[in-house]
Amino acid sequence: MLDVSVNCARSAWVSEYYVIGPQQIVVQDLADAIRAHDRVAVVRVFHRNEDLLAALAKTRPTAVILHREPAEFAGTALGRALAADGIPHGFLSADEGAGGPAILVSPFTEATVSAFLQGLLAGIPRADG
Repeated sequence: MLDVSVNCARSAWVSEYYVIGPQQIVVQDLADAIRAHDRVAVVRVFHRNEDLLAALAKTRPTAVILHREPAEFAGTALGRALAADGIPHGFLSADEGAGGPAILVSPFTEATVSAFLQGLLAGIPRADG
């Protein structure tokens, strides 16, 4: 019981980021770069869309970064869920010329991840209650 209340209290002031991708090394490097940007952030790594969707049913992360190309993502179950809940999300992509959604170009550095997260979160409207 105590564990649940501590987690609930923590989530009120700690950023929580979800990172999803098939390659463990890449998503772990990205998670480490996010922690360098926000030292107290909780970063959860997923390898399957289904697992991330299950987590979204229970919590609302600060942002989600997907290691995949953005083409046709909006029509997927995960894309629809993120859009419906207004969760900021962006893509780790090797395609520097990809237009449209937020793109973090690979390879990345801690500095580029920090700039990416700042830009991604800048569009979140302030909730006043």
